[in-house]
Amino acid sequence: MLASNYASGYGGYAQSGYADLTTHPNRYFSQWRRSSQYAPVTVWGGAPSSGQYYSTYYNFDTGRIRMFVGGTLYDTTNFDPNANIWPKPWDSQFFGETFWLQDDMPGTAVTHAVFSEIRYVTQRGGPWVAVPSGTFHVDGSRYHYTGNTSLFGIWTDPLQ
Repeated sequence: MLASNYASGYGGYAQSGYADLTTHPNRYFSQWRRSSQYAPVTVWGGAPSSGQYYSTYYNFDTGRIRMFVGGTLYDTTNFDPNANIWPKPWDSQFFGETFWLQDDMPGTAVTHAVFSEIRYVTQRGGPWVAVPSGTFHVDGSRYHYTGNTSLFGIWTDPLQ
């Protein structure tokens, strides 16, 4: 996920990944929101497979954020967040997200969902670099992680 500065409370973001849904088959998706004043725009795709990569990045040539699943472009924002729309610095975020308790993170205590090769770009033409050490945030005792910001696994417990 690429997001407006978290501390600003602005609420803009763009992301790609897959949803671990309890009432529907799991699916790839992209989603973006200009700010908390706007409704999210979501594009749904097919069933996820293991080993897929997800990328969300600002395109300096077009001034838009592009969201990919593998080599497939899922969506592009309709605004330029760099045109004084999103406060800086922007945040790079990588996580298993839950909004409702029944929307469990992927992975189990035995088989974790693994995030690997986590990278971001800091400037136009710059290289992909590793995310610096940071703090993991885990809500309650139901959700878990192991590892560091370069390679980590997530799961919901007590699901097996």
